[in-house]
Amino acid sequence: MNYIHNNSIDEKIRIENEKFNHNWIQLNKLDCYQSISKDNLDFDNFDATGFLVVWFKNIDRLIKMLPSKIDFSEYSLLDVGCGSGISTLYFLENYQFKSYFGFDKSKYLICNAEKNKEIFFIDKDLSSKIEFEVCDATNFKIKEKSIVFMFNPFGLKTMEKFFLNNLNFLKKSSSYFLYANDLCISSIGHYGSILARDNIYNLSCIKF
Repeated sequence: MNYIHNNSIDEKIRIENEKFNHNWIQLNKLDCYQSISKDNLDFDNFDATGFLVVWFKNIDRLIKMLPSKIDFSEYSLLDVGCGSGISTLYFLENYQFKSYFGFDKSKYLICNAEKNKEIFFIDKDLSSKIEFEVCDATNFKIKEKSIVFMFNPFGLKTMEKFFLNNLNFLKKSSSYFLYANDLCISSIGHYGSILARDNIYNLSCIKF
């Protein structure tokens, strides 16, 4: 099935979502550096996209697409292409997963994620397990029952390799995929069952 990608989100909505991001980042004193262009990535970027911080309200919208009775404590949160780790930390503060793991191919961004993690945990009584690591999505293997999150970190070639490498485990473990800015949804939706799609914000939720 072909899904239409919305490229005309109202400016008022855009400002509201970006203000929400800015306020949360400032409140937690995180590194406000939020973007890096494709041309400045510190690795072979043939299929990469430029790094941006996802709208946090889109994370909340995706979470609401999951089955209402889901027990987050049974799942690990896997943030694929986590960049500076800010999205992973937002998940940590707002949703009680079993553990949290973010990876990115950029050493620079993962270094930034570790710094943000250190800042975030200051004066917070948090015992949750959260890790960041430099990894390549084309050969990454998922080892835990997961809710996989992506904010369009790369193109279709890399995405297909990632899912083909992990599809058997994802299905066996009944994992979920939350996809923001879902440019490739028409090509990868067949890997699982699309539970919901938001065609205004370009969001998809898939169960394997």
